[in-house]
Parts: sequence; structure tokens; C-alpha cells
Amino acid sequence: KITYLDGMGDSGFGAATVSTNVRKGYTTECPNVGKFITNLKFNLDMEGQMMDAILKGSDANKVATDWLKKNPDAIKPWIAGVTTFYGGDAAAAVKTALGS
Repeated sequence: KITYLDGMGDSGFGAATVSTNVRKGYTTECPNVGKFITNLKFNLDMEGQMMDAILKGSDANKVATDWLKKNPDAIKPWIAGVTTFYGGDAAAAVKTALGS
């Protein structure tokens, strides 16, 4: 579950980084997921666009899905070398999931 902090929009904390963390050993135990997590990179502009909509009351899953539909090229490096759970084409699975 993700919890968003209230009142952070105008905090003036300055530059930030976006990181993805998992428990120790997880990427070794699940190398396909590990590859995806290693590939997964967010930038502040991307994060800011989505968080702005979420903080204004939009559903987080819908915001993310809509962003992915509008930015399909962002997905390509994330799924490079990644397969579906059953070893299938991750790119095709994402296209299907997004209705593209």
C-alpha cells in the first residue's frame, strides 16, 4: 500500500531522486522481476506529472495507466530483457494490458 504525504506540494525541499527498493535478495530470487526493477527509471518530471493528478484526487492506477498510454516509449527500456511470468513477450503483454 502506498501512502501519500499531505501538504508536500509547496514544501520547497528542492531537487530529489526517485528510487525503487526491494528487500535484500529479492532480485536474485526473482531475476526477471530484478531485471525489470533494475531497468525501471523514473525522472522528476514524470513523477511530478502523475503525482500532481493524484494529489488533485485522481485514482493512482488510472493516472499511471493513462500516463503509460500517452508515453509508450517510456516502457521500452523498462521491459528490455524482461519476459512475462510464463516467459512470453513482455512488450506484447503490456500493449494488450494497455489496450493498444
